[in-house]
Amino acid sequence: MEQRGSLACVGLGMMLGAHLSPRSRIHIEQADVVFALVSDPLVELWLQQMRPDARSLQPYYAEGKLRTTTYREMVEAMLVEVRAGRRVCGVFYGHPGVFASVPHRSIEQARGEGFEAHMEPGISAEDCLYADLGIDPGSFGCQHYEASQFMFYQRRIDPSAYLVLWQVGIAGDRSLARFSTGPAYRRLLVELLAQDYPLAHEVIACEAATLPITMPRMGKMPLSGIVEADLRRETTLVVPPSRPMQRNNAMLDRLAALYVERAVGNAVPSMQTDQGGTMSNVIQLLEAMGRNPGVNEASAADHAAAVASLEIDGAQQQSLLDRDASALNDLFDGRSKMFLLINTPNPDDHEAIPDDDGDGVPDEAAPPYEK
Repeated sequence: MEQRGSLACVGLGMMLGAHLSPRSRIHIEQADVVFALVSDPLVELWLQQMRPDARSLQPYYAEGKLRTTTYREMVEAMLVEVRAGRRVCGVFYGHPGVFASVPHRSIEQARGEGFEAHMEPGISAEDCLYADLGIDPGSFGCQHYEASQFMFYQRRIDPSAYLVLWQVGIAGDRSLARFSTGPAYRRLLVELLAQDYPLAHEVIACEAATLPITMPRMGKMPLSGIVEADLRRETTLVVPPSRPMQRNNAMLDRLAALYVERAVGNAVPSMQTDQGGTMSNVIQLLEAMGRNPGVNEASAADHAAAVASLEIDGAQQQSLLDRDASALNDLFDGRSKMFLLINTPNPDDHEAIPDDDGDGVPDEAAPPYEK
């Protein structure tokens, strides 16, 4: 039977050797054709050790050439191989779906032409930013904009939350053909930001480390300092909160009217294991499916064969065949309810916030905003 072409766009993450997931590695190793657009020449050389035949997409770029043209050519290069019946893997730095139009466009076009296409996530520059700066976006909120888009359109900025501007090194470029803009463009950006932030307000120019021998960039400067600062295409500008969050008293009053105290049982059901070891067999199959995209995307017949090979009872087999996680959890006496980490308004206070005024709503502590 003639092989149908397919496309997988995968993320390498930001740092060489550190962020590649097992599923993405399998796609790279098993593809018929590999295209690559990575952030560092040494990362490209590392990828070529896995796939010496990997085709770099870098030559499609050129100074003065419209990026829209470049991206259209990249998409077409990958789709030509998909149409020829080959399994194609597009490898992109960071997360292939974050500030990367080529993966999105190629997947959309491949699906539109009837081919199988999907995306495997990767660790993005945003993920590294949170780790490098120690920022939790749930503490005060976080607003993200591409720097030029931020300048082109009217936006409502909340200075009590973090503001993150991406690709600040080409802020204000309307040509779609330049790789950098200069102080005159950033002066306009500062003028725009000064409507909500003092010129002396401290901002941070960030760049994630792409090699294990380098350190991330976290350069602090006043807002006015970005005009003459060394800001590159990969530089991200982080603007911390400049004022405290304002209580929404009207909403708090409405929430207080709904507040009902209730006792929460402390008993937590214990995880039970079956005597025959069948849970271990099931978990191993689920782990294999999660690790290997080929297993996860197997046909119904192959999936049934894999389930049939397990020494488990009929109810467990049927739950796996139905892909019914809830039923499977019930069969193994798993927890009926799982709780996730819930962020509180004040990151410095890990105790319950008291309700001193007795209105039924926890009192709010002032956030550590900059004055």
